[in-house]
Amino acid sequence: MSENFHYDVFLSHSSKDKAIVHELAERLRADGVRVWFDDGSATQTEISNALEQSRILLLAISANASESDWVEFEHQTVLFNDPTNKQRRFIPLKIDDSESKFHLKKFAYIDWRNHDEEEYQRLLSVIFEGEDKIEPPKTQRELDMKIKTVRILKGHQKAINSDTVSSDGKFIVSGSSDETMRIWDLATGQCLKTLVGHSDSVLAVAVSSDGKFIVSGSSDETVRIWDLATGQCLKTLVGHSDSVWGVAVSSDGKFIVSGSSDETVRIWDLATGQCLKTLVGHSDSVWG
Repeated sequence: MSENFHYDVFLSHSSKDKAIVHELAERLRADGVRVWFDDGSATQTEISNALEQSRILLLAISANASESDWVEFEHQTVLFNDPTNKQRRFIPLKIDDSESKFHLKKFAYIDWRNHDEEEYQRLLSVIFEGEDKIEPPKTQRELDMKIKTVRILKGHQKAINSDTVSSDGKFIVSGSSDETMRIWDLATGQCLKTLVGHSDSVLAVAVSSDGKFIVSGSSDETVRIWDLATGQCLKTLVGHSDSVWGVAVSSDGKFIVSGSSDETVRIWDLATGQCLKTLVGHSDSVWG
C-alpha cells in the first residue's frame, strides 16, 4: 500500500448506516487497513483533510442517504475520479437494494448486502494489491477512451475543489485546498496568476459575466472578490460562520450569492461587499 497517504480507505456513509459501516471499518482495521471513519463528531475541516489524505474512497450506498447526503457524496467523489491521479480509487459499497443516484450508476461496486466473505476478500485484494479488479462497465470505458486530453494544467499543491471558465472562453479559474486560486490561459494552459489571500481551502469559484471579477468561497468562512486582470483581492466578505461551499454572481453583475455549512445563504452587494440578506431555512450545509 502507498505510503503517500495517511489512510488507505475513507469510509463515507449516511449517519443512519453508522452501525453497519462501523462494523466493516473495524474488520478492515483488524486486517491491517488504515481506515478513516467518522463516528459523527468530526468537523467539516477534519473530514476534508481526511479525504485528501486517503487513497481509496469507499462510499456506502443505501436508501437511508438523504438528498443532502447525496450532494456531499457527489462532492467527495470529485477528488477520487480525477483520471490524472492514478493513485486514488473510488469504490461504491452497496449495503441495500436501493438504486444509486447521479453519476454513481456507471461504477461497479462491492456487494455488501449479505456481508459475503467472497466480496470482502475482493475488497481486500483491491486495497492491498492495487489491482483494477473493480471496473466500470465496458461501455463506459469505451466512452472514456474517446475523450482526448488536450493538456494537463499543473501547479496546485493539493486537491482542486472547484474550477470555472470565464464567459469569453479565455481563462480558467481554479480553487484548491492549497489555499490559492490560479488563473490559467485556456488556449496555452499557462498559469497567468496565483491568487493568495485565503487562510484555508478554496472550495468554490465563480467569474462575473463581464469577466472583470472572480468570487471565491473558502473553509476560512469568507467570500472574497478579486480583480481578474490584476489578481488583486478587492474585498473580503465576512458573515458566514462556517465553510463557504458555493458562490455565484448574478447575470447583471450586481449580486453575489453564497452557500455555507452554517446552513444559510447570503446575498451580497458586489460593488460594496455589504451583506444585503441572510436566507435561513436549511437544516444542514448549503453546497451550492
